[in-house]
Amino acid sequence: MSEVKVDGNYTADSIMAIVEQIIMVNTHTSSTSQRGMKIMSRPKPLVFDINTSEGYFNNIWQWWNMLPVLQYMERSKVDIACVVTSKCYNAFTFMLITATPGYRYMYEHAEITIEPIKAFGGSWNTKASQEDENSNQRQLAKYVHGTFKKYTTIPKAKLDRLFLKSMTFTAQEAKRYGFIDHILRSGTENVYQTLMQSTSS
Repeated sequence: MSEVKVDGNYTADSIMAIVEQIIMVNTHTSSTSQRGMKIMSRPKPLVFDINTSEGYFNNIWQWWNMLPVLQYMERSKVDIACVVTSKCYNAFTFMLITATPGYRYMYEHAEITIEPIKAFGGSWNTKASQEDENSNQRQLAKYVHGTFKKYTTIPKAKLDRLFLKSMTFTAQEAKRYGFIDHILRSGTENVYQTLMQSTSS
């Protein structure tokens, strides 16, 4: 079972490291032959340990940079587990909700926070540049709304308020709204042992 730490050391430029991990585990799935039939052995899941920093990944372009991760996760033949150990901010919520159903974990005292998306941060030279930025933000908001609607059960009223103000979800709320499947008790439950047992057969 491969484990990848996703924390404050990650930047928008290094997000492709996550994609590379997904590609690698899918490339190295093994197969055996039995009575002339090829049977894929069930590989161990790829585990992403999520603990990101406040204010991290809420720039509009950083949200866009997360989209390839979603696409590879959706196409992965290997189970992908996400474990929120402490904090999960902004675009990394995408990773959490699109993990393999049944493999989305969160410790009981962990939190998910989604903040208003910030603009790119530069000054616009023309009115057209500002209009392009506004258009990109609208397109992103539409995509994010669609993704949350597809993978979670968050009420429409809350979904419509995403990005308008900061929203924080406890582990209990995250489970209620379908962000996660399991809540882990800190210090008493080891998700990695659970995953190893579930794939040992």
